Amino acid sequence: MTRKRSKRLVAVGATGVCVAALLTGCNGAEKPGAIGGKADHLRWGIVADSLDSVDPLTLTSGNALLATVYDALLTADAEGQLAPGLAESWDTPDALTYVFHLRKGVKFWDGTEMTSADVVASLDYDRLSPSPYESLFMNVANVTAKDPYTVVLTMKQAEASVLSLLASVGASIFQKKFHDEHKTDFGKPGTLTMATGPYRVDTLNPTEGAEFSANPDWWGGKPTIRKVSVKPFKTVTSAALAYRSGGLDAVYPLADPRAFAASSKAKPVSVPGCKQTFMSLNTQVDPWNDVHVRRAFAYALNRKDLAIAEGDDAVPYDSLLPAQVLAKVADKTDIDAMIGSLPTYGFDLTKAKEEIARSGHPDGVKGTFEVPEDGVRPKIAQAIAGMVAKAGIELDVKVLSEAQYTQRVGEGAAKDKVQLTIQRLDCSEEPNTTAGFLLDGSQADVAYANYAAYRNPEADKLVKAGISTTDRAGRFQAYSALDRLAAEDVPYIPLYLGKNALALSGRFAWPELNPFSSAYGPAAWVAQLKPAS
Repeated sequence: MTRKRSKRLVAVGATGVCVAALLTGCNGAEKPGAIGGKADHLRWGIVADSLDSVDPLTLTSGNALLATVYDALLTADAEGQLAPGLAESWDTPDALTYVFHLRKGVKFWDGTEMTSADVVASLDYDRLSPSPYESLFMNVANVTAKDPYTVVLTMKQAEASVLSLLASVGASIFQKKFHDEHKTDFGKPGTLTMATGPYRVDTLNPTEGAEFSANPDWWGGKPTIRKVSVKPFKTVTSAALAYRSGGLDAVYPLADPRAFAASSKAKPVSVPGCKQTFMSLNTQVDPWNDVHVRRAFAYALNRKDLAIAEGDDAVPYDSLLPAQVLAKVADKTDIDAMIGSLPTYGFDLTKAKEEIARSGHPDGVKGTFEVPEDGVRPKIAQAIAGMVAKAGIELDVKVLSEAQYTQRVGEGAAKDKVQLTIQRLDCSEEPNTTAGFLLDGSQADVAYANYAAYRNPEADKLVKAGISTTDRAGRFQAYSALDRLAAEDVPYIPLYLGKNALALSGRFAWPELNPFSSAYGPAAWVAQLKPAS
């Protein structure tokens, strides 16, 4: 079967079209963030401790940079559907073989042409190097070059999610020659990288930021924005103040719109999205290795109140794989019926105390709750600590700097991972992106993955089942069973879903902003910006 699609540029109603108007007011009155600078120069703020690398596998902060720099074989359109990227088409002659036909004439920033040798080297690096993406490539047997413009990917077994993976920053393509010459310092300041993306990295300084320039030969069309200056900010508040003073044109991604709005005095732009906020409980350390303690914790939370405290129209949810994540494998009626049948933990202190009594800690438990200092999470953590205390769960809330928190959640060994924390995750149209990332036992000792260090052989079988079949009904059955298992074992506690939000100056418009938009790719959001008319 041959698939060939054209990349579509789709505006989402008036939301995307009037991005500029939402920030400036349709009468043209300027708001914070709308002064200074030129419409061909974007000043972009990222909430991150530092910008330390542009290696797609080792960058621990500022991941939003990657989709601005790198291309992948595939991308996604405004409806989340896969579309051609560096591969202009692809064939699936059988369930274990994918043949990608590369665009001819695609140039790296140095003017040399991209060929299949670069794609093979990049994908081998992406899939064989230790990283959170490693397990996602586990069913890939090999990647070979059939000719200069044809790449053949062979699977160990059928997998439904591999194409979505090839549209992610985890499958970024770079120049083989450059990587071979800079293997020890690839992506680091002073060395940087060589790619085909819409923006070239000119400079990178971990604390001061990065400078990008438009790639005039980009296969997707010459970007409208000529220059991009990226600056890291340790907190949402510091980024908001810079935006308020006119020093920034954009802050994206924006995980805490409410805190940003309070400090910037500007209303962020948002569209209905699927930003998951949930708690992770380290299932490998006492007392969180006791399922009754975890269930008690869940029952003790008033998630409606927590969602109100979060703001930005956050909505409580109950299933670790929410409806938006499952839309690819089932119809809404079937998804709603499945989610409605799952065990739930509505706010009930009586049941919370009963679960504590059944646990191995009938007299109560103590634990450490670590969160980053920025935004609303410290307040949410304190609210949670107050709620669960009534059920006999005493928490020591530790508010860490962004650098400290990044280091803590980056612990690889299960026993060393954070006991309790609040995590945020962008929903994906591919269920395995969420299921494999959070529930795959092989990721329990991997940094920045499986935060709960959850190990359950049945879950591992279901994760494999969900990706090893291309049958829609079979995939839905596997992910339904995973959702049920997660609800019963409670390695994570779903809290609420938020919107896709950003701050954007009145000088710019983003016509394509939609629920599937992401600063992390697969399509470079900066390349979609236009000067406001």
